[in-house]
Amino acid sequence: MRRFAPAAIAWAAAVTLAVIWLATRGSLELNAIQLGAGIRLSLRLDAIGFACSLATLVGGAGLLTLRPGERWTLLLALAAALLAINSDDLLFTAVAAGLALLFVLEASGGGEGATWPLWAAVLLAAWAGVSLQVVGGTAGFGAAPPAALNAGIAGLVLLAAIGLVGAVPTGESWPPVAWVTMPPIGGSLLLRVFTLGNGLLPHAALYTALALVGLLVWGLAAWRAAVAASGREFLLQSLPAMAGTTLLAAASGVQLGAVAVVFALYATVLFAVLVATVAPRRRADMVIAAAVVAGLPPGLGFVAWLLAIQAQLESDRALAWIVVPAALAWLLWMFAALRALSLQPAGATASRRLAHVLGAISVLLGLGAGLVSAAIAQPAAATAGLSGKGPRLAAGLAGMAPASGGWPALVLGGVLVLAVVAAAGAGSTRLPAFSEPMPPLLPNLPRPRLPWPAPGLPGLPAAEALLSGRRPLLWAALIMALAVFVTRAPL
Repeated sequence: MRRFAPAAIAWAAAVTLAVIWLATRGSLELNAIQLGAGIRLSLRLDAIGFACSLATLVGGAGLLTLRPGERWTLLLALAAALLAINSDDLLFTAVAAGLALLFVLEASGGGEGATWPLWAAVLLAAWAGVSLQVVGGTAGFGAAPPAALNAGIAGLVLLAAIGLVGAVPTGESWPPVAWVTMPPIGGSLLLRVFTLGNGLLPHAALYTALALVGLLVWGLAAWRAAVAASGREFLLQSLPAMAGTTLLAAASGVQLGAVAVVFALYATVLFAVLVATVAPRRRADMVIAAAVVAGLPPGLGFVAWLLAIQAQLESDRALAWIVVPAALAWLLWMFAALRALSLQPAGATASRRLAHVLGAISVLLGLGAGLVSAAIAQPAAATAGLSGKGPRLAAGLAGMAPASGGWPALVLGGVLVLAVVAAAGAGSTRLPAFSEPMPPLLPNLPRPRLPWPAPGLPGLPAAEALLSGRRPLLWAALIMALAVFVTRAPL
């Protein structure tokens, strides 16, 4: 019973959060403490905080339920992530994000990949918070004047968000704990930077840069998925792909883009749980997992990718032509998913029905996308100041109807029912097996190599070991030094 106690606590926290939100349905400020000089320590539960907090709580609870061996420190990581998401001050968001990262490393036993982009993102967020404090007199999301958000501060916030959502080359090797805690923090920053600017970014180039970065990350993930050597390697690429989708959706600067950001965060968390718990050892499990991460309708990934592309069509700030390469990247994902079915199954034994359960959750969230949008995503867009940006979005039980083209969930549900009936009728038919794996769809991406060995710097290995270690006092001192430096020379 002790093994499932952390999962019960996480689920209870998610239910409590939902009850509090349903009771208030507005901004709820808690424990405001004035520290002087315009600095205050307070928590604000608003639509953005609820949407992102629900993602991290449900994702963490799913990991604790399906992987009872997870450490109790995952609960501490979730708690710190909630502090970062619901903080009403950008500076304290950075501090809480750093605390969450420390618990993430502890929960994952040191991590499975390079986490320096996450530390860099924390420092960038702290830099932006101190700069906003100096320029605007406060770093509060609801108190800082919109004129204080200059291009430099907004750029720092966006860079921090890019690192936190996992849009970095080493992201796919992060532990699952990092994928259910850090992307919601990055997603909240992507939405709250619009809150700081009263629904606008201070420079048009920021929209373009964010869209290009998102497209690049999405395209590279699709390329790596097309040349994956195993089914698990293919599934891992879905995480940075959804991170790129999150950035592409936020770059639109319209209401539909903010809605797509929320759906992309939920898809990221679902994919992280799927990758961590579903071992593609059986071909049927691989078929379901590939369908979920490839974005086949009416799954959650389909909703996130489709809305991100549609948001570009409805925006007058993004690049219109970016829709074409984004659609091609999605098409490449479809072909990569078909090729992944021919790869040799590998991985530890998992529950026989686990892939079916997660696939059903993805389908239900896709069919109920209109309700999720009306209850969670659209209020988050309004809190970000984007409710009046772009065409009006109609969402409800029947589905969603953006100006760029609606899609009824009830019709998709009917098609799905027919497909399930057809599959049940052919239940005795075995899935075809491939005699050998299909060749890669594209050549492997070459890794740049210097024609001569790079000169070694004295003390560099020791410095890398020092900075990569889990030393909270060291990072706290670095953040304080950065704060002093930025105070002396603000952006």
